[in-house]
Amino acid sequence: MYEGNLHHVAIGSSISSYFRVLLRAYNTARCRYPYTFGDKMKKQIIQTDDAPQAIGTYSQAVRVSTGDTVYVSGQIPLDPTTMQMVTGIESQIQQVFLNLKAVTTASGGSLGDIVKLNIFLTDLDDFAMVNKIMASYFDQPYPARAAIGVVALPRGALVEMDAVMVL
Repeated sequence: MYEGNLHHVAIGSSISSYFRVLLRAYNTARCRYPYTFGDKMKKQIIQTDDAPQAIGTYSQAVRVSTGDTVYVSGQIPLDPTTMQMVTGIESQIQQVFLNLKAVTTASGGSLGDIVKLNIFLTDLDDFAMVNKIMASYFDQPYPARAAIGVVALPRGALVEMDAVMVL
């Protein structure tokens, strides 16, 4: 039993030494290769008067420096000149695409650079209309997309869309 305890201590010491060596190697690599171990990414805030101003604590879009990815905040059907909601589902869908187009342009891209589009609808029966209108704004290959039914949207909107772009 005494030998077993000594053997256990010896193995424990070896494991402890092993992890110390690994930690030392990690810290050395982190100093030599700072970009591979969590270097902070840079971000650029995108803002345009051609889309509705943010109505909360968010930016219209954020461009990330590590790969030219742009995250476009949710756009609702506000007219950017009046900041009033347009009426009717067809007009709302059109306005949301116009707002997305304005933000993507201000980001240095276009709707064609969108790789992921999320569509939020208060009535999923309006999805066929979204498809019809979307076809007039996008060419193939289309972005990946999700349609999500929701109970309510900001300011009583019937539709909202957000996107991810790669420039």
